[in-house]
Amino acid sequence: IKNQCIQLSDVIERKASTLKKFTIVSDITLLSPKILPSLINLESLELDGQHLLLEKSHGNILEIRIYRNQDPIYTKQLIKSIARYCPKIERLTICVETENFDGIKEIFLNCVHLKKLYLLTRNEEKLNCDELLKILINYSPKVLYEFCFDDNWIFTVESLDHFFENWRCRNPLIFKKYGYKRLYFKEEHENVVRKYYNEGVIKETNCLI
Repeated sequence: IKNQCIQLSDVIERKASTLKKFTIVSDITLLSPKILPSLINLESLELDGQHLLLEKSHGNILEIRIYRNQDPIYTKQLIKSIARYCPKIERLTICVETENFDGIKEIFLNCVHLKKLYLLTRNEEKLNCDELLKILINYSPKVLYEFCFDDNWIFTVESLDHFFENWRCRNPLIFKKYGYKRLYFKEEHENVVRKYYNEGVIKETNCLI
């Protein structure tokens, strides 16, 4: 397998200048990191591995999708790399925990072209996540128009209502939840979504039955 990955690294490096999207769903550690500086036109990076060398991306990344739950310490480093080395990013999917909220704020402040955000979480301690909604209101780029999340996020009805009320002066929001659990997003939450959907604050949603 190691020899095959070396050969793959060589092939990728030869074709690097023409690649705009790069997806790896196996162990990234077996690929040589020397290929990344040569990916000068890379716009989309999708990885299911443990190492992400964003500092070699030349700042051209427009989309990052990372679906695997990472260690919070690693995630903190990853978020810092995104904020520092991906100023042009428009679409971001990432797993975070409540201790990473400051990092999300940092991304918002540095990645002013971010339009779509999909946040996943384990939230094993079942913590309240209302602070995330406050960060979205106060720090997210004005061009952000889509926010998606999985069903492990816990928002109070009051904070959700406050979030949408403060979104009125911004672009109508695409607001979507993924997952089948209804433990934390209940009928009361749906009523809030319905209210702001009917009022045009929410442009599109999958939260209404």
